[in-house]
Amino acid sequence: MNRTLNPYAPETLNGVSPGSPAGCLDAYHEYVFDVVLVASQVLDGQMRSIDTDSDFLLRALTFASTGNFSVRFADASGHYLSDRKILNACLSPDGGRPYVFMPEVVFPAGSAIGIDLSELSVAGNTVQLVFRGAKRYRQ
Repeated sequence: MNRTLNPYAPETLNGVSPGSPAGCLDAYHEYVFDVVLVASQVLDGQMRSIDTDSDFLLRALTFASTGNFSVRFADASGHYLSDRKILNACLSPDGGRPYVFMPEVVFPAGSAIGIDLSELSVAGNTVQLVFRGAKRYRQ
């Protein structure tokens, strides 16, 4: 039997052992990025800082917006996670069915998530991005 796993569900709900490595504790956490864009604005090179107390494991993304936009993310080294910006229609505004990063992307403590945004609705647009994942504490 080929069983499909839910990559966003906790490992224990998928029937496998917890995902925290030995000597670490993973705790659910969200980082929020809010921005107000004017008509047709391109806002590249934005950053969402990661706390200095622990690494952050980016596992999923949800958003809310008042119009259309496209977005591209970069890891802590500045490498893009996609070759071009992704339309918001391809992401998920539904918190119960988020856009999943598989495998998870690790952001070291004190680093930042890179964000490039383009406003596409030719009107003002308020965008909220919610980065969902876990803080990994070393014990």
